Formats: sequence, C-alpha cells, structure tokens
Amino acid sequence: MKIADGKRELIMKYIFKLRALILLSAVLILHSCGAAGEAAAALADAAAPVDIAAPADVAAPVDVAAPAEGWEGQEAEINLQFEQILDAQGESPIGVTTNLMGNLLRRLPRYGMSFFRQPPSTYAPIESMPVTSGYVLGPDDELNITLWGMVEESFQVTINRDGLVNVPHIGAVRLSGHTLEEARRVLKAEFDRYFTDYQINVSTGGLRSVTVYVTGDVRSPGAYTVSSFATMVNALLVSGGPSDSGTLRRIELKRGGETVTVFDMYELLLKGDKSNDVRLLPEDVIFVPPVGPLVGLAGTIRRPGVYELKTTTRVKDILYLAGGVSAQTFKGRIQYYTIQDRTYRTVFEGSVDGLAETVLSDGDVLRLFPVVEVPTVVKIDGPVGRPGTYGVVPGVTRVSELISQAGGLLMMASDRGELTRIAPSPEGPEITRFNIDISAAMRGDPVHNLTLEVGDHLLVQILPEWETQRTVALRGEFMRPGNYAVVKGERLADLLRRGGGFTSRAHLRGAVFTRRRVAAEQRRAMNRMADQMEQDMLEALRDLSTDSLSSPVVQEEQRRARELIARLRSVDMPGRIVIKLDVPEALENTPWNLELEDGDELRLPEAPSTVEIMGAVYSSSSQVFNPRMGLNDYINASGGYLRSAHKRMLYLMKSDGSVVRLTRDTSMLSSGKWTPPKGFSSAVEPGDVIVAPLRYTNRHSLETLKDVVDIMYKVAVSVGVIVSF
Repeated sequence: MKIADGKRELIMKYIFKLRALILLSAVLILHSCGAAGEAAAALADAAAPVDIAAPADVAAPVDVAAPAEGWEGQEAEINLQFEQILDAQGESPIGVTTNLMGNLLRRLPRYGMSFFRQPPSTYAPIESMPVTSGYVLGPDDELNITLWGMVEESFQVTINRDGLVNVPHIGAVRLSGHTLEEARRVLKAEFDRYFTDYQINVSTGGLRSVTVYVTGDVRSPGAYTVSSFATMVNALLVSGGPSDSGTLRRIELKRGGETVTVFDMYELLLKGDKSNDVRLLPEDVIFVPPVGPLVGLAGTIRRPGVYELKTTTRVKDILYLAGGVSAQTFKGRIQYYTIQDRTYRTVFEGSVDGLAETVLSDGDVLRLFPVVEVPTVVKIDGPVGRPGTYGVVPGVTRVSELISQAGGLLMMASDRGELTRIAPSPEGPEITRFNIDISAAMRGDPVHNLTLEVGDHLLVQILPEWETQRTVALRGEFMRPGNYAVVKGERLADLLRRGGGFTSRAHLRGAVFTRRRVAAEQRRAMNRMADQMEQDMLEALRDLSTDSLSSPVVQEEQRRARELIARLRSVDMPGRIVIKLDVPEALENTPWNLELEDGDELRLPEAPSTVEIMGAVYSSSSQVFNPRMGLNDYINASGGYLRSAHKRMLYLMKSDGSVVRLTRDTSMLSSGKWTPPKGFSSAVEPGDVIVAPLRYTNRHSLETLKDVVDIMYKVAVSVGVIVSF
C-alpha cells in the first residue's frame, strides 16, 4: 500500500506520540507494582519498528457500550407518569393526557393474568388422583371388577365406542353415561343373576382423554386433548389463558350448543371458590368473551393493578378487590381520574371515605397516597456505642435516654457535650447551643439532662489528645517481625529497636516503607497522569485525516496506548516512601526517622543477587550481579541496544526506590562515560533495574525524547513508586 509522503509524516508523528505514551505508561506501571514481565513486553512493543506501508490485519477497536441504567422500580415510573399527566392537563392540548393515561394503564399489571403465565405442565391434572363415585364413565375408560366370597374372580374391561363393556359371565352391559357408583350397582344386579354370597368392587384403571375447544380471546385458541379429570381452569392453563383483550370474569362453558356454566376467575383468585369450575366432557367448548370494563388502581394499596368490573362497582368495592388499603395508606386523599361522557378525561381529589360510594366506570383510574412522614428524629455523634439518627418523643425524651439508646458512652468520651437546636422564626432559622455536662445529665440533673426537640443534634466530645492505638507492621528480615501497636509521636527508630534489629541476610538499601495516606495520593497522581495522556492522544488525533485514522497501524497503536492507560488507572499503588534505612542509632536525627502512622508497613527483603535490564534492548533479562560489570556491560549482556534505542540516556532504578537519569556524550572526542545528576551515582548495585529508553526523532511532535523522559523521570520520582519484591 503506497502512502503519500505528507500523509506518511502525519501518521509517523502520531505513532511516535503514542510510543512516548506507551513508554511512559510501561515504566510507571513497572515502577509502581513490580510487573516486570508485563512492562518489559510493553517496552519491547514500544521499541518495535513501524512499517506503515505494510498491510496488517488489525482488528478495529471495540467500542464497548456503557451499561444500561439500572431499573428504578415500576412504582417509581408509574408515579412519574401520573405527574406527567397532571402537568399535561394544565399545559398540553386535549388528547395528550389520554395517550399518557393509556401508557400508564399498560404499565399496571392486570389482576389475575399472572396465574396463567406459568408452564402448563405445572397445572396438569394428576392422573393418579382418587376417582370419586360421581365420576361419569365414557368410552375408553378402563374398569377393574373384583369379586370375592363364594366366587373369586377379577376382570379388567374397557368401555367401547358404543358405551358397552363385555364382562365374563354376564355379557355386554351399557355403562357409558353412568357414574362410577351407578356402574357398580348395574354390575351387581347382573352378577346377582348368577352368584350369591359374594361381594363386588368396581374401580377405574386407565382413564380416557377428551377433546375440548378453547376459543374466543385466548392466547392460543384451538382444540386440546386433556384428561377426563380436567376442568375449565386446566384447559385455560394449557391454552395460555385469556389474552389481554379477554375477560377473566365471564368465561363460558358450552355443551351441546348451550351455555352450561359461567366461571368467574376472581372467585377462585380472591375466595378460593372453585365450585363453578366444572369437569369437562368430550366436545365441550370454553369460550372467553372480550374483557369487560377495566379500572386502574395505583399507589399505596395492597394489590395495585388493573381490575375488571362485573356488575355495578363502587370505590369501596374495588378497594376490597385490591386487598384493601394498607396501614401506610393516607385515607385523607384519593386521586380520581375519570372519563366524562366518553369525551374527555378529568381528575379530581377526595378522601377514601368520601368517595367510597362513587360508582366507577370503564377507564377510571384511582391513585392512593402514603401517609405523611412527620420527622421526629434527633442525631447523636461522638464516642458513643452507635452514633446516628434516633426517633424521639419531642419534649419528653431526654439527653440521658438518647445516650443510653445509642449504646452508652465509650471510654474516650469526655464530660463535655454540645446540644444544637434549630428553631424556625420569621427571620429564618434560629440556632441555639447548650453546653452539656454529660456526667450530670446521666445522673438526671435537669439543668443538663434537657428534653429533646425534633432536629436536635447532640455531640459528645472526645477526650483531648485522645487517639486509638496505631498499628504498624514489620515484615521480612527482622529479628522479631510482626504487628506492633504504637502511640502518637513514636518514630521509625523506636520501632526498629522493638523489632530487635536485622538478620544477617537483610538488604537495607531495598527496604520498602509504605503508607496508606501516600498510596491515596499516588492514586490521585496516577489518575491525573492517565487523564493527561488521554488528552494528549486526542490532541494528536486532530492532525490526522479520516483516512489516516482508519489505518490498521494507527488503530493498533491506539489500542496499545488505551490498554496501558487503562492499566495505569487500575494498578494498585503501594504508597512507598523512599527511605535510607540504617540501625536505630544512625537513623536518629535524620529525615528518614519518620513519625509512624496507623497502617504503616516496613518490609525488609533478603539481599538480591541480580540486576534487571529492560527497555529498548534485544532481550530483557535478569543478570547475576558482578561488581566488575558496569552499565554498558549489562546492556551488552542483554543483546545490546535496539536501533530505536536512545543510546545517550539510561534510567537506573535503585532498589531503595529512587530513579537516576544517566546521560553521556557519544561524540568521537568524548569518553562516552555515563554521567548521573549531582549527588547521585552511576554504580550498579544488586537489585537495580536498568531501563534503556526509546529514541524519539520526529521533529514535529515533542521537541526531543529528552522532553518525554524528563516527564517520566519527574513523575516516577514524585509519586515514589517502586518495584515490589
């Protein structure tokens, strides 16, 4: 693929900027969490040559959609729609509120429909259930006939299509249409003609299936084969029940062209009455007519939803269907939406009792509200068992009672307390503060054991200079490692004395001192750096055309940069403070004799024996420390520099957490010796990490690589992050 020089220059400029970001990210990640292998791979990627003319199969970045907003609850949405309806009635033209109310009614669940939303097999009739004496026999029913006494015989017979059974000894007998009890009497009469002094028992075997039809407004109308034990409800369940336009209150059973019974599902759902749920016979038709008048009920009610009316229904009747008002229902207000003369919808307010006898019509909606929350709470803070908000009886509950309810005083509580009270006035809130003697209040002294009012705030003050014990940890090569309790003002040298000194294997230069507060600061600094990197990437994008942005090489570079920036945001910051550890006596009166804070940890590793080399070298590796080897020797031991390496600059990351930037002059007349900043050394020691940076030569982006690495150097030192061991 041929690329014009101008376009090629822009792409190279952008890629070099991304490479700088990748290099900076990799070094920071390495230096913060010890991910040496991952950082080395990232540095190797950053050092890899770029061929923007070569085709590459690079997947485009995937734009992951933000997660959908969480479901806030159906009730909240319904309440919001009510408010929109009220607003629309005051501001919008006629017709808007009707559409809004239609949407609201569709959101309310229709009462009783959930009964039919279970798998049909859940409600299939049980084949092994006992058959009652009133069961009506029909073709394909099996009968078990047992005789005992003067005669011992058993027969199993099946009723044929003509309704007859062929029974040994007595021949064909018509039993279809008889109940089970009637069939026993018929067979007994026939056997009496042949036997005496015997008993007879007649029971059913396999039962027949019957075909019935479910029609009308149902989810799946059609013909269904069901057990002869099946009832109307069983058939409705198999068919999915009434559709949204079907009735639940006037379900008809037609037999021989006549309506045998009308079943009301509300009788079953509300009262458990199944008396009209008759057993089905072959060729029965279950017909579901269209739904009757519907009324919506929302708000603070036991069973909110849409209810179907059967006869004249008043407000109190619909509330009964919905389970009645709850203890949280405010009976002083009910919002009533109704349609006037099938022309327009209006709304008016009333009380539950005042509207109780109001007759409802199709499309009406009632909304009930919760009781008003009257705050009767106060707040207590300070050294008590359970500080927080407590309910009180205004003018009755006293300070001592509140302290007792809060779990009593803790040992660091002082005798001083402060009660703040805010009272309304025409000029605004008036604040009054009372100084409370806690001990006197607990003894019942009325001067200090004041009665509380709504909104009071009681602060129990802590003893001066009180602080709970701080816990710090010694880990690694100490004579007595472990967790130590320290007090305010105790310093690092004091802790080292208590730790018994160091073992013979201790590596003092590699001591790692971490602090929680510093970790939080480092996290904020790293997030700011990641934000800046993203901003730099966006600025670099402005120089590229649409065609350049679609280049697979550019997309791959963007992916690398985004991935490393994401790792920057997620890396666990250790909170390391660089210290020069020594014996306690030598540590006294030095800047590193820090005052200890809660959660501090000092780790002392064993003396290392290797030196790490990574970055723009042919093979990132760990080399055994050799005091005779210098920086160039270790670089050569890792295969030497890559062509993209910056051969006049190195970073030497010391095991104590400090970073040394080394430079040299590579001109013909120079010595080529590595020069550290003033006060630092270029000597390599066990545990050090040598990083060879990239050379950055594009003149149109950052001025030189020095600008990039200066940023990297300053950030790495300022956040004080280190390689873990």
